[in-house]
Order: sequence, then structure tokens, then C-alpha cells
Amino acid sequence: MRYLLPLLFLLAACAPTRETTGTPDPPPEDDRPQINFGWSFGMCGGECLGELIVATDGAVSLETRGWGNEVFTTVTGTAHADTLEALGAAYDALDRTALQTTYGCPDCADGGAEYARFVDSINPPESTWEYGNPPAELQAIRDVLRPLTDAVWACEDGQGFDLDECLSANGTDPEPPPPG
Repeated sequence: MRYLLPLLFLLAACAPTRETTGTPDPPPEDDRPQINFGWSFGMCGGECLGELIVATDGAVSLETRGWGNEVFTTVTGTAHADTLEALGAAYDALDRTALQTTYGCPDCADGGAEYARFVDSINPPESTWEYGNPPAELQAIRDVLRPLTDAVWACEDGQGFDLDECLSANGTDPEPPPPG
């Protein structure tokens, strides 16, 4: 009997793990990072940069700014389950270790830039590319985030998210996003 307890500990220590089987488990949904998707245009006036944040709990926020840091638009809401499911599937298929920090020449000759930032400890935390020209590795993520960004920026309640608040600094409707 006195050997039974140590034997159980030994057996538990020898149980196969994902490290010993060589097959990594996909991250649980609650281990997915917050994803920030943004854009900028270096030679512009007005809403020159913006960022959409999709938090791990589904909260969505968007803020657009000018180069003087004046806030133009602030929108908050909650992403729909199908939007989060599509974003999660795109993230799960992504090989983060293969990402580069920069693709092409973002913001050159002011064609603009877009980026995806993953708020976690895996590097690189951010990848930037020419506006409207994402790398193949990030196409699926952008395919979810760009339409969501457009709908949030336009305050289109029900288009992938439920609107909580839509504010424009000058009291007018927010400017529509640039095509892309």
C-alpha cells in the first residue's frame, strides 16, 4: 500500500502530453488574443488613421484620428457570434511564427498602410502592409476585419456587430471609410 501512492504519481508524470505526442492542440477560444486592425495615410487631412479593436470578450471599438491626434470618430459595440467565429477560424489557421513585421512598402507614395496587431506574447506582435494589399498569410484575417471595420465606422448596427455608441467629434455622421 505504501508503494501505491508513489506509483500513481509516476504514472501521472509519464502520461502523454502534446509535447510528447508531437501534435499541438489548437489554442482554446479564450486563449485567442485581442486583435487590433488599423490603417493610416501619411499625406492626408482629416481622418488619417484609425484602429478597430476586437477584444477577447467580443467588445468592439473603433477610433479615427487626424495627425494632430484629434479624435474624429468613436464607435463601440459587440461583435456577433458568427463574426467572432469567422475571426477565430482565421486566427486558428494562421501560423504566427511565419509572419513578417512589414510587407511591401506600406504608406509609400501614400498608398496607405494597414496592420494587424495581436495583443499577446507571440512575436511578431504586429504586421503592416500596403493598404488593400494584405499578404497571403493575413488575407483571411483581413477578410473578416475589413468589412467589420467598414460597418463599425459607418455605425451600421446589425452588420456583424451590435452598436452601443457612435460619436463624431463634430456632431455629424462619421466619414465613410476609404475603399479597400
